[in-house]
Amino acid sequence: MDNDWREYINEDKHLYLMTIKANVARFTSNILLSVNAIVAVLYLLGDYVIRFVFFTENQNDTLRQLPIKIQFPFETQQSPTFEFLVVTLFLHVAIHACTIAILNGLMLTLVTHIRICICIF
Repeated sequence: MDNDWREYINEDKHLYLMTIKANVARFTSNILLSVNAIVAVLYLLGDYVIRFVFFTENQNDTLRQLPIKIQFPFETQQSPTFEFLVVTLFLHVAIHACTIAILNGLMLTLVTHIRICICIF
């Protein structure tokens, strides 16, 4: 991409086209990152929301739930262990969402760049 920018920067028509496509790719990448971050937060909070909506007064459920349905071979209800697991799982899901968004944005940017090169020739 860097070679293409250097090669076509001298002609105004090509520079204008590449600048517009680069701005569109940047905007789309930002949208992908934002949507994936929102989906990750909703994924983590979804079980809590469902539990809150369907919680009745007759239930006496004092068991704390992790944000994701996961089983460990050790006790997770004690205080420092539970908080550590909640923070770790939240960071795990957030990192995965960002990684997926970055990869999708990279692929979209590369495809857009190839379309620009094909249009120029």
